[in-house]
Amino acid sequence: MNKIIPIAINDILTDAPGCSEMLTHACIRGNHWVITGGGCGDGVFLAVAEEAAPDAPLLNYRFAPLCVSSATDQIAAEVTERYNAGFSTIALFPAADTLWALFAAPDRPET
Repeated sequence: MNKIIPIAINDILTDAPGCSEMLTHACIRGNHWVITGGGCGDGVFLAVAEEAAPDAPLLNYRFAPLCVSSATDQIAAEVTERYNAGFSTIALFPAADTLWALFAAPDRPET
């Protein structure tokens, strides 16, 4: 089973930490979900979640600006830097002249 979690891009731009926390908590309430991807259209980011295995680790999700460059090598370098800091990149999306990303980290979310 999967579920789609819509989040307004304007909400992400004005309160990325709050949207990150909402997404994290949406994945640990009731059934355990994991975000497997996402994309945007019509001003809305759609986070795609799938039911997680019972023993899958809980993840923290974070929206963050990645870079203002559209150069592939710059994007790859920033994604690699975040990976080396312990973050998996789930999705990339443009917003407000910046490339944003949704990241996941295996830190235990607050319940």
